Amino acid sequence: MDRVTSVRRPVVDTVGERLTALEREGYRATPQRRAILETMLSAGRENVTAEELCRRARAVCPTVNLATTYRTLDLLGRLGMVRRLTYGAFIVVGHRIEFYGYCAACRSAAPALQS
Repeated sequence: MDRVTSVRRPVVDTVGERLTALEREGYRATPQRRAILETMLSAGRENVTAEELCRRARAVCPTVNLATTYRTLDLLGRLGMVRRLTYGAFIVVGHRIEFYGYCAACRSAAPALQS
């Protein structure tokens, strides 16, 4: 991964202080943001990817997902609580999106699929 986060220590040191700072700026201190902040602070000086941060935070709050993690990191970056570090010049070389489903006949044959 080329994007990692790092905690800026001198501003505020505890989860509570950071949540208070968020609220002062008009943002809610959600359980997901708390989990992400706790996870970030527990990483100390270790630089972790957003994906790793999400995985660790999910252990604290199962409703944390990658989109929430990125939005929270973006918000914390705008407020000067974290900074983004970029290593290397990784580029996207491809992608694939797949959708799966059932036709109407198959749905009617299996009542559990109708929801």
